Amino acid sequence: MEEIQKVVSKHPFFEGLDEWYLEQLARYGTFAEYASNEFLIRECGEADQFFLILEGKVAVGFESDGGNFSAVQELTEKDILGWSWLIPPHRWHFDAMAKTEVKVIVFDAKYLRTKCEEDPKLGYEMLKRLTHFITQRLLATRLQLATPPV
Repeated sequence: MEEIQKVVSKHPFFEGLDEWYLEQLARYGTFAEYASNEFLIRECGEADQFFLILEGKVAVGFESDGGNFSAVQELTEKDILGWSWLIPPHRWHFDAMAKTEVKVIVFDAKYLRTKCEEDPKLGYEMLKRLTHFITQRLLATRLQLATPPV
């Protein structure tokens, strides 16, 4: 847990968060690795995890009817993956696939939701931080739609 807390405290998403919160959050995080081309999340699946990307590249997008994956945004270290865990109905809106070997910290989103409900200050902090990433995803999608196909 101490190692996770140390890594979490240095991640930009949690920058400036009270040390007590970092300690509580670290209790429900685990290190995980994903191989290249492995899915971290699947569209419409239960959003029960939240990821801090530590190493590697993750493509966020969707699979077409033909099974081809179309990326909307590429995430790298110091990014996060997943904001649907906080917003009902707690279902993923995109797929996310490892483009390289990826190392992450995975948090139990059900625990995080409970903590955010119990402590409105923490909930507000998480929402403010997630809003930044939601905006990035929307802008990336807008750019994707505005760019003519090659």
